[in-house]
Amino acid sequence: VLEGQELVNLSSNDYLNLAHDPRLISAAAASLEEMGVGARASALVSGRTVWHARLEQRLAEFERTEAAILFPSGYAANLGVMSAIAGEGDTIYCDRLNHASPLDGCRLAGAKFRVYRHDQLEKLKRELEKQTGTGRTIIVTDSIFSMDGTWAPLVELCELADQYHACLVIDEAHATGVWGTTGRGLAEQLNVEARVTIRIGTLSKGVGAMGGFVAGSVSLVDWLWNRVRTQIYSTALPPAICAAACESLQIIEAEPERRQQLHAQAEFLRQELANR
Repeated sequence: VLEGQELVNLSSNDYLNLAHDPRLISAAAASLEEMGVGARASALVSGRTVWHARLEQRLAEFERTEAAILFPSGYAANLGVMSAIAGEGDTIYCDRLNHASPLDGCRLAGAKFRVYRHDQLEKLKRELEKQTGTGRTIIVTDSIFSMDGTWAPLVELCELADQYHACLVIDEAHATGVWGTTGRGLAEQLNVEARVTIRIGTLSKGVGAMGGFVAGSVSLVDWLWNRVRTQIYSTALPPAICAAACESLQIIEAEPERRQQLHAQAEFLRQELANR
């Protein structure tokens, strides 16, 4: 309601209408009573509470990976990971429509930085064919591009990554909770999860909370714990947020009709706009 007028919000990222769900609010309130407001320190020092541990375990279960690590935001996850996994002698290929956070992380990495277009993968292939030397090759892409809603060609990118021995990093920020049989994202939708090296996500959109995360192997997560500056030098998420996110993941798995309703409403809006 704005100035007494009831409006429809089409600009929010709260895709599944979970941010105001009473169950999330109740979970957060109970954690506030138990743990207080702030985490008081970075997770690496003393800010990792039982709720952070529960959420990381819950995310690993949800994403069907060995482990997961939390970040203060999706921006911090992308910025920190991209600037940590690459360096001098490496080459990063970043889609031109990616969110600002992986782009900024690529610029900070100190690696060779190339921008490609996902609708011109032949050009990307030619660039990969030219790769020489011993440095790592990294391809990074959003799974759903936020500005126009298009899908990244993940199947084709996986094939290129396999062919040219590249690390494939995807950001599922706008797909978590929204796409896939269980809501794990576009990689699940297209059945390529096992072929993706690093999966990055956010808790501030479909999940209805806040924060970012990376899901992957135990060795990857252990390495990130000690290398990613945006996680090491940031205060951990409030425990209440972690409690709410845990509840949200449970709802996402238990209520697939939320995704079905979202897609039905999106299709209805597209048709109505097209007919005007």
